[in-house]
Amino acid sequence: MARTGILIETEHGVVKETSLAVMTAASGQEIYALVMGDASCFKDKLAEYGAAHIVGIKVKEDATAAPDFQAQILADAVKQYQLEAFLGTASATGKDLFARVAAILDEPLVSDCLGVDLDKKTA
Repeated sequence: MARTGILIETEHGVVKETSLAVMTAASGQEIYALVMGDASCFKDKLAEYGAAHIVGIKVKEDATAAPDFQAQILADAVKQYQLEAFLGTASATGKDLFARVAAILDEPLVSDCLGVDLDKKTA
């Protein structure tokens, strides 16, 4: 089972439905749900959708708006947890952060996918 990281986006204290859809697409994988900030209030919901590991990424309040800083923290998490894939939504935030993370890690970026097969490594 591959270790798959998913960037969980939240809004107004609720996990976005699109992030839950990404988790559904990754079912069958060992899912690491990465939440910018405190993840404790999302644990039950994320576990319900298959998250084996829920990681709250704590950052200083003033640093959370800096995309370069966020991307570096996410790239560090990909390395630390030895994630084989890192997924998220095609939101404005997702498109910005995933391009930066791919550049930091010197890894390919595949975006705007309508389907993904993580076992076959195809999108």
